[in-house]
Amino acid sequence: MCTKKNVQISFIIPAYNAEKVLRRAVESIVGVDCEQKNIEVLIVENGSTDETLSVAKQLQREYPNIRCMQSNKGVSCARNEGIRKAKGKWIVFIDADDYLINNALNILERDIQEELTDLLLYGYESGKRIVNIRKASDRDRFERECIEDCRIMMLESPTLYMQVWAKAFRREVMLENNIFFNEDICLSEDSDFTLRYTKKCSCISFYPDIVYHYSLEASSTMRTYQGNKVDKYRLAMLETQKCVFLEHPNIQEAYKKYVLMHLNIALVRDVFCVENRHKFNKKICYMKQVAQIDIFRQAISEIKLRDCCSVRMLPILLLKWHCYWCSGIIYQLRAWQNYLREA
Repeated sequence: MCTKKNVQISFIIPAYNAEKVLRRAVESIVGVDCEQKNIEVLIVENGSTDETLSVAKQLQREYPNIRCMQSNKGVSCARNEGIRKAKGKWIVFIDADDYLINNALNILERDIQEELTDLLLYGYESGKRIVNIRKASDRDRFERECIEDCRIMMLESPTLYMQVWAKAFRREVMLENNIFFNEDICLSEDSDFTLRYTKKCSCISFYPDIVYHYSLEASSTMRTYQGNKVDKYRLAMLETQKCVFLEHPNIQEAYKKYVLMHLNIALVRDVFCVENRHKFNKKICYMKQVAQIDIFRQAISEIKLRDCCSVRMLPILLLKWHCYWCSGIIYQLRAWQNYLREA
């Protein structure tokens, strides 16, 4: 067990049925010299049916800076338990099937000491693809009156900026403002948390460094076909809507794009998912029904045409114009692209 008094970074790993990948995630952090680092790793097992808990306990015996604990089932429950039990000034979330890339720990330690900021964002690998959030050597800081512009940018591109991994959060901000993961939603819980957290930030910093590997080879809730994701995203959007309800109109305007980006995800990952064996005609009919769900319908209706000019917004524009077949073809193609990339 970690006994260091001045822990700088607490790495929180929710572990559910992760017996085959957990060690890789942990050892990407601790390496071979964990005792020399002011870090801790919190493995939070949450209802596994395999040997995840045994693997976690074994890792705890092998490394002094690892603590193993349990929570109720669900990634949000696990992360919240980690936040409560963490000792570090900073929180870094890592999924059990992902890992830090080489030198990431040194980069994190360097930046949290150099910057007076509340949130640090980095680039990452998504499978074999490099995702840069800033150009090489560029480092951006948003503070004071610029925080709103930053949050708008993040809201409008949630798949690029709003996940909780490849980031470092100041734990003090969480505790002082009672910011925890919403345990009532099981999709887009990352984005909901990040939105509420950034609302309390005084400074947000973006870095060009690549520190995190997001694995595509393992199954995840978002990438597996379940047949009920549309309703889960609807519930998540309603929860997040509560957060922006009293915010500046510019934030509320950006929130419409946020909703539509998640509508895109729901249609690609659920309605037009390759594993969904319904015929194309039936998928089109279901898409029409989804587009009439209040929170999606309102966003489609109110989004301005000038905001629909990008490739990612093209199917939304077609929905707005009631060109359902054309929109459906685009979603079908995107679903196949995801399937081939993740196969």
